[in-house]
Amino acid sequence: MSDSSPDIAAQIDERIRRYLDRNDQAAILDAESLALASQALGHAGRVGMSTTASCDLVRAVAWLRWFRYEELHQRSPDAGTEHEIAVRLFTLLLAVAPEMVPDGQRSVARSLLEAGVARTAASRDVEFGELLLRATGEAGDPAALDVSIVCYQRGLQAADGTVDALSGWYNLSLALSRRHELAGEPGDLDAAISAVRHALAAALPRKAEEGYVWQNLGVLLQRRFDLSGDKADLDEAIEAMTAAVRCDPTQAAPLVNLGAGYRTRYEHHSDPADLDRAVTFGQAAVDALRPDSPDRAAAWSMLGLALTARHACTHDDRDATAAITAGANAVRGCGDSDPDRVMYLSNYSLALHGCYRRTRDVDVLLQAIGACRQAITHSTGGDSKLAACLANLALYLTDQHRAGHVDRGGSSPGNGLHEAISLYRRALDLTPRNGPDRDRYRSNLADALRTRYELLGDEADLDAAIDLGEQDVET
Repeated sequence: MSDSSPDIAAQIDERIRRYLDRNDQAAILDAESLALASQALGHAGRVGMSTTASCDLVRAVAWLRWFRYEELHQRSPDAGTEHEIAVRLFTLLLAVAPEMVPDGQRSVARSLLEAGVARTAASRDVEFGELLLRATGEAGDPAALDVSIVCYQRGLQAADGTVDALSGWYNLSLALSRRHELAGEPGDLDAAISAVRHALAAALPRKAEEGYVWQNLGVLLQRRFDLSGDKADLDEAIEAMTAAVRCDPTQAAPLVNLGAGYRTRYEHHSDPADLDRAVTFGQAAVDALRPDSPDRAAAWSMLGLALTARHACTHDDRDATAAITAGANAVRGCGDSDPDRVMYLSNYSLALHGCYRRTRDVDVLLQAIGACRQAITHSTGGDSKLAACLANLALYLTDQHRAGHVDRGGSSPGNGLHEAISLYRRALDLTPRNGPDRDRYRSNLADALRTRYELLGDEADLDAAIDLGEQDVET
């Protein structure tokens, strides 16, 4: 597939002809048609609509989207999106190449143009940014995401008064955040935080729209804290989430994230008041959602984590029981294909393990091990969530060995310890050198190595444990 501008436009036109002449629906509805549309907009967005070639690419994609709408409008809820994108593309054309817009599409496009959409080069850049951000989700095209960011930045830097600063900066932050998730470049996360601060400045006079911006700022700062361990980011994330809750106390997402922020701060600074706040906001999030809400699993899971942490602090068995119930509700409330199922299973295992530490009931420990193994089986990524699951399972297996229970896979001495040590090492490989959990994983690995040395007498295990202890002192 050629990716030169004329060839892409010609390929899209050929697909439209196949649809019109032979009723070849796949020609306009298959994944390749969306990939071509993404490439076309990427080319046009990179240079702007200052050339005939760019306008021809936009024309081709506009018609592709229009015919997708006509084909889908009686059988798919996606048809409305196709119509919206087509009209927005015809509006871009009407602003710079009106001869390319047919009479049937002019009236709606003209009304958008008169409302300020795509009237200036800056507003057209922001339009391209949003359309390309959508294309990234549809076609999975990272190149479209790169061009989307360029378009947003170009339009926002022009600052000619024709761009909605709130939506522009906010969407730029989403695009940068998405690229950070895909590529892990720290600069993108910093730039996303800067962009959402610009959005917040634009949102403050518009109180009805302020809450979701505070929410996104809190999420991004929490993510940066998870990577860097900078307490200032965590404190500001909590302040941002608090502001989001203040804007609308009935919204569950800020309540969930605020509770998670307080729990994280407790883990690092051990203030019991933070733990109580985590439980309070976690319960409020569960209560704010309908019983059949798909978001309730996340709220249950976060509440379970807060209760597990408080049980470890206060040893109140009511918290242990409530934590296990919350964790089970989270797992029960999500499907096997839910991408967050890994996290819910892992959190549920933590509640079970916390109960085991208090009761020494080996059956409960085995349930924790089973839930954690399921979490690892469901995991598809090599990120911090998988690292946490691996380290948790390693801890549970070490406890299983110390309890004198038969190791998984047989009764040979140290089977569970061998697996635990291997799991800790994998977790460390997946954890950034400055990650806030790295020291804990290293300490637990050293502990497991010393335990295996006591069992088998291998001097190499003792030497490795000592080396890890010396690294702790150095850091």
